[in-house]
Amino acid sequence: YAVGAKVKALFEGEFHDAVVVGTTAVKSRVRISWVFDGTEEEVPLTRLQRKGGPLPIKKRDKWLESPRVLVIIGPEKSRRACALLVMEASESACPSLWTSELDEAAMEIRDGRPEEEVLFGADGRPHEGTAADLDWLRGQQGLQALEGVQCAAPCVVQVIGQVLFFVGYPDQRDRGREYLRWACLSRQHAIGPAGLRSGGTLSVTDADMRDDVTVVLLKEVVAVWLRADRLHEIERETESLLVFDDGGGSALDSGTRRLLIAGWSDPHRARARQKIEELGKSAPAAFQSQERPRLEMPVAVSSSHLKRPSEVEAAPEAKRPQVTKSDPKAVLQTIAWPATINAWGSLQKTVWAGHPKLMSGWIRVWSKSQDKEYFLRLKDMKTTFELSEVIER
Repeated sequence: YAVGAKVKALFEGEFHDAVVVGTTAVKSRVRISWVFDGTEEEVPLTRLQRKGGPLPIKKRDKWLESPRVLVIIGPEKSRRACALLVMEASESACPSLWTSELDEAAMEIRDGRPEEEVLFGADGRPHEGTAADLDWLRGQQGLQALEGVQCAAPCVVQVIGQVLFFVGYPDQRDRGREYLRWACLSRQHAIGPAGLRSGGTLSVTDADMRDDVTVVLLKEVVAVWLRADRLHEIERETESLLVFDDGGGSALDSGTRRLLIAGWSDPHRARARQKIEELGKSAPAAFQSQERPRLEMPVAVSSSHLKRPSEVEAAPEAKRPQVTKSDPKAVLQTIAWPATINAWGSLQKTVWAGHPKLMSGWIRVWSKSQDKEYFLRLKDMKTTFELSEVIER
């Protein structure tokens, strides 16, 4: 209803003249002013009539008429997760009850409060894949992927109808969406006899430059033992997500696979890496007569300093030794000049050891013409010479 619309509203069993004076956070309700005394009230649309006749009542509005209140008690993030499960169950009985009004559904998850007033926000986005993709997400492999994503991000992820809902801090929800896309591309689209080891159609070009990913190069005789059940077990124990990809544009040696350990926590990723090493050493006796499989593990990029929700106790991080600040120009004179963005990304900790950390998605590059460093954003190739624009706050 437009503000100023003249309507009749139900009051104590009779309809009285009123005027719409505003909207509310819930789309199925409006604020009206009673003509007879000038007072204002929020009322559901089901209590309104157009002057001259009743309003058509949508099925959804009928479902929400005279609702009962469910009280959920517990930590905030757990309450949000429980609300999503309730919404998923009611959506099954009443299709489009929540997914037809995503803003209203998100508001319901947040206890009717706006995003800026809650600790853990919520949002819902229509699934962009096919019906087959959604069927895969609801199957065993998809549910395992969802569990890994939720632990690694960490955020709550719930499929309701054809919509994906995410709950957590804004950066956690962003990671959750990205990790879920990785898991689907790597696992759902895995092809050929290699299965999961093929990496499906996943290609993470900036994996070596990210501070939430540890890259592990595995010989085939080790990777073959990382079946889906073992991957899931390690993910559960370490609260991380393990996915194979195609190398991200980097050429892999014959018989080598690239595994990405993704997650918000450095200690958790380090523990996952340790589990993989132990798995490599436990290869069956048939392989022990061969040269022992070697794990080539690039050094993990520095910590993201991302904080876990307050109700979850994170493992303490080990103290890091102080690193002497390097002279980038002097270091570059001692090595071959990097010819690609990937090469620059892999040398960030070598050329710029001890320098201030940049915001996620930015790297440093040295300009020969200007004889100084500049900064490159990977997602759109934007550049700047101003450190103040890109330094992590």
